[in-house]
Amino acid sequence: MPNADITKILTDAEIAALRAGFSEAFMREGARNALINRFPRCQELINADLDLFYADDYGDRPGELGANVREKVVLTALAVSGNWDMAAIHIYWGLCLPKQPLSPAQLGEVILLAGSYSGVQVISMGLARIAQVFGVLQQAVGAGATRSDQIVALLTGAPLAEVVGMPPPKSGKPNAGGKAKKPRSARGAPQA
Repeated sequence: MPNADITKILTDAEIAALRAGFSEAFMREGARNALINRFPRCQELINADLDLFYADDYGDRPGELGANVREKVVLTALAVSGNWDMAAIHIYWGLCLPKQPLSPAQLGEVILLAGSYSGVQVISMGLARIAQVFGVLQQAVGAGATRSDQIVALLTGAPLAEVVGMPPPKSGKPNAGGKAKKPRSARGAPQA
């Protein structure tokens, strides 16, 4: 599938199934825990970043970019830096955003623009990575594995046979470090 047209790999029905199984809360808390568990000292920084840029209402206030633009910026940064493993997660995240999700064509445009300024290798590698991710997503939908926890497991190397039988994640777990998140104020900053 590396030379396939990325706009034609996933059907509308497959994209709809992925979006129905998407959990922004799982994605946000998964990122929080993965980073903080690796280096607990970064807890305040990661919590501030996620609470600001990944809140459900991010983009609802004047001046905020919104999740759609955030994912374009993040994917650009990951592509230019060559971080294709994390790009896979953000290709999925952008495709499944609850508000204004990115289409396969828009994901390709992000890579095309990033590569226009940083080199054709970014275009080549980026489009190949999108095709690879879409192939994994297509297999996941075919196997009925459409929850975010299943998709992230697949995108980080778990075999499909293992993922299909995964029980849903337990809810209500505290974030890393066992400290509750601080609520956001009306302006978007965490309250003390």
